[in-house]
Amino acid sequence: MDVDPSVPCVLVKGDDESLVSDAVKRFVDSFVGDGDRSLLVDEFDIDDLVAEDGAYGMAAVLDALQTPPFLSDRRLVLVRHAGVFSTKDSVAPLVELLAAPEGLNSLVLVWEKDPRPNRSTRTAAVPKSLLDALSSAGGVVVDASPGRKSVEWLND
Repeated sequence: MDVDPSVPCVLVKGDDESLVSDAVKRFVDSFVGDGDRSLLVDEFDIDDLVAEDGAYGMAAVLDALQTPPFLSDRRLVLVRHAGVFSTKDSVAPLVELLAAPEGLNSLVLVWEKDPRPNRSTRTAAVPKSLLDALSSAGGVVVDASPGRKSVEWLND
């Protein structure tokens, strides 16, 4: 599923890491176009989301969403391993920010599990409050799982 790059926020999830990765790559490539990725995309991964004490935090992501683009007219904040924010309380600051999305940069949340050793092997469910906030802000959820279409996909 291709998503219009003008969508303000996208959450990409799925059971197959390679399909999730492909969906994210297609969206980012569409957003960047012929532009300079280093100016247009601000990417966060697990190392950016974990503080020295081991707790997860999204302060840097919230700052990036509110920081005006530099040398471009738009900016994409790409958050990998967002599945670590699996509780209503952990996504509350983002939900609050999405309640008034005017002036925010575009956001892509990649709902992946924590890749570090000795972490959960399952990806947590997306909190309903976050799904509601994304929808209210005009965002979309992309499920990259083949689901029932896997037989059709194999036949192609």
